[in-house]
Amino acid sequence: SKLYNKSIHISYPNKKDIAKAKESNSSAGGMIMIHGTPSHWSLSPFGNWMPMLLDWTQGCIAMSNDDIEEVWEQTKKGTPIYIIP
Repeated sequence: SKLYNKSIHISYPNKKDIAKAKESNSSAGGMIMIHGTPSHWSLSPFGNWMPMLLDWTQGCIAMSNDDIEEVWEQTKKGTPIYIIP
């Protein structure tokens, strides 16, 4: 996404997730990403603290830009990503 320094799209929901959501009469969601902070936040006086002060991800997994850079460099296309609440 152009909004973020780097982002990794997660292939969610799969068929099992969709079926489980239907059973509970809820939405499975979608367009889930792992990403850094929005590009324009670099101008904030809060800097890297901004993500910890707000609930702003709309269901995505947010990291600092330094952390997403590290994950980006170590993650190859097709790498399984497990999200365990």
